[in-house]
Amino acid sequence: MEDEKERLSIDLDMTPVVEEEDCDEDLDISEVGTLTWLVKIPKFLSERWLQQAQLSGPRTELGVMRVYEEDHTGKRKIELLLEDVPGLAPVPKQYKLDVRNAATTNLYVFDELSKPEPVASTSKPDPVESTSINKFDKPRRVRPKVARRPKLSGTIAHECQVSPVLDDNYRAVMRARQQKASQPKRTIQRVNQDIGTLNRMASGVTTHAQASKFAAFTRSVTKSQGTEKFTRMPRTELIDALFASFLRYDYWATKTLRAQVKQPEAYLKEVLSEIATLLKAGPYNGHWVLKPQYAELNRSKAAAKFAEDEAAGKARAEEAAKSPSKMDEDDDENFGIDDDDDDDDDDDDLDMEEVC
Repeated sequence: MEDEKERLSIDLDMTPVVEEEDCDEDLDISEVGTLTWLVKIPKFLSERWLQQAQLSGPRTELGVMRVYEEDHTGKRKIELLLEDVPGLAPVPKQYKLDVRNAATTNLYVFDELSKPEPVASTSKPDPVESTSINKFDKPRRVRPKVARRPKLSGTIAHECQVSPVLDDNYRAVMRARQQKASQPKRTIQRVNQDIGTLNRMASGVTTHAQASKFAAFTRSVTKSQGTEKFTRMPRTELIDALFASFLRYDYWATKTLRAQVKQPEAYLKEVLSEIATLLKAGPYNGHWVLKPQYAELNRSKAAAKFAEDEAAGKARAEEAAKSPSKMDEDDDENFGIDDDDDDDDDDDDLDMEEVC
């Protein structure tokens, strides 16, 4: 087992590992005796000072700090005063600085070079290995170490906090900031017709003329009449109309019945549910059919009405056969009158011939 472990731990890659030596990092403690204040400031004040440093450079006067004499309690009043900077948004001008910890221990300020200088690598690949064809034998690239020069810039003596004074200037600045924040970030911009046309052309939207030409080749889809409104008729009249419809056909769809009786769909379904059944399976799925008791009643009424109409038709036919024709009587009564009219017409013709 020990031989197998040794065999598995053998490194088959014979290329030497190139490692970079650690650079020396000497700590500069020449300014360890410099006393520094650790001050916490509001975020808007930090942003203001960063903008001011970008405009004027690193050595910029940020403000004036006033330190007053100690009062009867042994505390000093400290104020921070700022001035307006052209080109920057206004901020409160007067601040108070509170010393939270006057005897801070074990807090230091460290610094490094802002632009580190790279150190060239001293390792060189083996020329014999660089000419090898096997890709696994290529020399490894090693990123060189970056020289760092840490520095102890000072010792923190006091911990302080800055807060603005609630005066008229502070209230005016806060009011202006609130008004700016309340303004909508996106606004509606109206463009004239030319710019709007260009925007539509750029986005691929056709103009009205092109759309009308295209619409001429397409079929217009008729709007659905589902939103058409009807007035409710009395329930008894609607039931009679439905019975009459079911005499014509045994199965009816809701849409067809609605177009037939011209009633609101909800009202029609309410009445239909009383006299008919909605089929939910089979070849007539979704159609209404009369309930058995109403279907028999409807057929009996239809048969009685048919017999009554047939009897009335026979009675009218017999009465017409017994009475003489009115047309013949009129011909007999007007027989002589028509002859007189014919004679008058002949006389008129003779008179016309004599005049001519």
